[in-house]
Amino acid sequence: MESAERTRLAWFVCLLAAVGRTDGREGVVVTVTEGQDAFLPCTISPLEDLSWKIFDWKKDEKEEVFLYNEGFHYNDNYPGQDLRFKGRVSHFPDELVNGNASIVIRSVTPGDGGSYTCVFPRFSPPQTYHIRLVVDVPLKDRSCQRAGVCPQPSIRALSSKGEGVGLQCRVQNASPRPRVEWRDGAGNVLPAKESPPSEGLEHITLAVTVTTTDLFSCVVTQEEINHQVTATIFVFIKDWTGGNVFLMAGVFVAGILMLLLIVGLVCLKRVPVIWSGGRWPYCCLSEKSYNPKSRQMNLHNPEMVNMNPGMMNSYPSV
Repeated sequence: MESAERTRLAWFVCLLAAVGRTDGREGVVVTVTEGQDAFLPCTISPLEDLSWKIFDWKKDEKEEVFLYNEGFHYNDNYPGQDLRFKGRVSHFPDELVNGNASIVIRSVTPGDGGSYTCVFPRFSPPQTYHIRLVVDVPLKDRSCQRAGVCPQPSIRALSSKGEGVGLQCRVQNASPRPRVEWRDGAGNVLPAKESPPSEGLEHITLAVTVTTTDLFSCVVTQEEINHQVTATIFVFIKDWTGGNVFLMAGVFVAGILMLLLIVGLVCLKRVPVIWSGGRWPYCCLSEKSYNPKSRQMNLHNPEMVNMNPGMMNSYPSV
């Protein structure tokens, strides 16, 4: 039994060391991300069974977070808890015998951040432990959480400009004024040009010219309210350089081969090619230009040309 108690105590000591650090009067500093559960540690010293004791958790020394009073607590409909913490805070009943008064706050919000105190009012002297909760608020789309945030931007592709395509991002009713950026598929910020804003209106128009096929995003960020919204467009740009050169060369070679094949098929029905000494070979004389029985050429045939008589002996008699 003592071994089990020591094991539980060691586990909580390790947990205390993992979740925070000491910071003067603030004691332990606990940092969590918005939406996660926050563990706020509090253990009496020296260790004592808290099952029939009182401990009270407060935020900023005024908001009632959790009260345990000799077996009764806020989760048993005990009155007095601040409404924003109702149903979100719990303790560790099995650890009370080990002097553990720690609590867990479920699904923390930015408003939960602040200074907390864990007070043992009936100890002599009374003991107070300080914990500071820091809520890390990420940038995300908060359009459904609050009014006045920047809506999703509108984007469109403009006419092609030379080898590139123009993209335009327009943001309307942006207050506080956001940061607007064009980014490529890898998240790199692209150089862009902002149009002058309309008088009296918080409208922003940002244009960029892209020259590669990729997924491009217009990212709008309002850091003051941790709001970020994105609109995305895919751009395909024909590229006739690089690998496409080989495709064009292949098409050209295939065309030449096709042309040679056609010429070859036509020449299959013609007499052998006759060479004129020292000159370019005469191409594919028709059968009517040569009479094998007389071994004479039809000189009146328009296809007949000056030939080397010695070549005529190459044709057999019929």
